Amino acid sequence: SINGDIGAELGARGGSASDTLNAFMYRNQPTRSIPDRQWLQLVDRLASTREPSLHVRAAVFESVGKLALALVDCPRTRDALVSLVVGDVQRANNDSGAGRFGRFGSSSSLQSLDEDEDELDEAAAAEDAALRLRALADVPGAPPAASQASAGRAPGRARAPRAVGRDVLYHSAFNFPALLASLGAQGWDRLRDAYMQLSKAEHYEARQTLACSLHEVARILASNNAYTLASSARLASNRVSAGGAQSTNPMSSYSADLESVLCLFLIDGAEIKMGALGHLGDTLTWLTPASRVRCLPMIMQVFKHDGAQWRTRELMATQLVKLCHLFPASLVVGSLLPQAVEWAHDP
Repeated sequence: SINGDIGAELGARGGSASDTLNAFMYRNQPTRSIPDRQWLQLVDRLASTREPSLHVRAAVFESVGKLALALVDCPRTRDALVSLVVGDVQRANNDSGAGRFGRFGSSSSLQSLDEDEDELDEAAAAEDAALRLRALADVPGAPPAASQASAGRAPGRARAPRAVGRDVLYHSAFNFPALLASLGAQGWDRLRDAYMQLSKAEHYEARQTLACSLHEVARILASNNAYTLASSARLASNRVSAGGAQSTNPMSSYSADLESVLCLFLIDGAEIKMGALGHLGDTLTWLTPASRVRCLPMIMQVFKHDGAQWRTRELMATQLVKLCHLFPASLVVGSLLPQAVEWAHDP
């Protein structure tokens, strides 16, 4: 039976016998799941003080989103990765006020690892210098002690500068959608504070990354709700135009958060603003009708005053069709239609 399967595999693939045999054995080997406890130990080993290399710890942090998604069935390890990011964002946010930034790693041991290594290096360098001074003390023509002491300091022994939080914030922003997807919409409460801090961070690239992925965050948060484009359009027509009543949709709890972040990005720098505008219709699709209406004045201000470059106007014009499906007819006719007519006559 096995020989027949291998023969069939050879005929189907048409490759070499060794490659086909390896593929067959890999496909038919029994699946062995690694316990959550072992994954947690491995992550802790690579992201804690037991890992002497900052580059290794940084590599874990750079791929933390992929790791969280791959280990979604290992809740303890996944939660540890989420805590790693949340802790570092909070530390970078706190340290930036004092002119300092956090290192990779969420615990105090990770924070102080390289400082401890520097102290050991400096102690070893001082001991080596003292030994050389004692050995050369009686040698005729030896340089003075002061010059020997200065020469004894290895150029690489100086305390390395602290790794700034710019990398911490950027990788946190880049991996945020994957972290949220690993937790699901119910994990928003754990990640909300970190997300709001990142949206206001001084790190320009972190804010730009968040602006470009805002629609993905909104989609993940709305994924657990039966909230389609058609139903949202009906709610917009029936409730908002009637009197601006608040939506009872479950998404209301975090729609207001994303609404404030979107408006913040729309008044930010050019690249951040363009990142938010590029998927504006997709972002608003997953917000409640009341949140959309509150965002519309800011959107129209951007449409009217930020179109000096034709590429910017082109980008904004591509969003008009989606926006027309997301607002009641009265707002479309009063706000979006005049803007569409103006752009239709764009020179």
